[in-house]
Amino acid sequence: MQTLLKYEWFYFKRTSKIMILTILGVFLSGLSVLTARYLNEIIAFALAQDEGIHIELPPSTVLDSYLQFFNNFQQIYFLVVIFILIGFFNQEASKGYQSWLFSRPIKRSNYLFSKLIMGLLLVITTLLISSLVFAFYTRVVFETFSISTFSLALMVFIVFIIFYLTFMLLMCVIFRRNTLPMVISVFLYFVLSGLAAITWRFFKYLPSQLLVMPIEIVQDKHDLTTVLITSGIALSVSVIFVLLSLKIFDYKQLT
Repeated sequence: MQTLLKYEWFYFKRTSKIMILTILGVFLSGLSVLTARYLNEIIAFALAQDEGIHIELPPSTVLDSYLQFFNNFQQIYFLVVIFILIGFFNQEASKGYQSWLFSRPIKRSNYLFSKLIMGLLLVITTLLISSLVFAFYTRVVFETFSISTFSLALMVFIVFIIFYLTFMLLMCVIFRRNTLPMVISVFLYFVLSGLAAITWRFFKYLPSQLLVMPIEIVQDKHDLTTVLITSGIALSVSVIFVLLSLKIFDYKQLT
């Protein structure tokens, strides 16, 4: 396992994926704060210049900064994660290297776990770095920042990341090429985004709700019990995805 983790780490270093996600995350963090702070003023200025309309928009608050952060990271950042991680999970299969790799004394379960662990470490580490940058700029610009509220919202988003990365791993185990896992993963993401608007009965406990819960948390509209139950269900489904991946990969013909 240690050798496989080193192998995956060298892959990340060689392909600069760590730098790509870190730069993107830091950029989106700064953009979230600046957009929240100055967007209203820019809109008011543009309307006054082009249409001659003078309106008074409400002043920006720290809540706007939180909302911008999670909107940007759930859309731009996460879609980039899908494209990068699909290629990472499926790199040996798509290039036909798996037969050569498993001619060595390597356990298939260790191979999958090394992929999942390094994928999660990449995303969560870059997300935490981005969050620290966001917290700093928010504190400077708005002179306030709630560590507890933001941390809880961030943890919920991380649970969604764990859930989705295990699903992506399963898709990469089933399909050899990158195209189908990528198409399915992107399609499901938009389906879950749509389902997130449905809170009727059991729908409020589906993993799709993890997309709206961070926003509800920063708006102080969340129910902690529902958050915990939904997170628990998402993590349980993640375990099922991992077990299915191991089972399928263990019997899969590698040619």
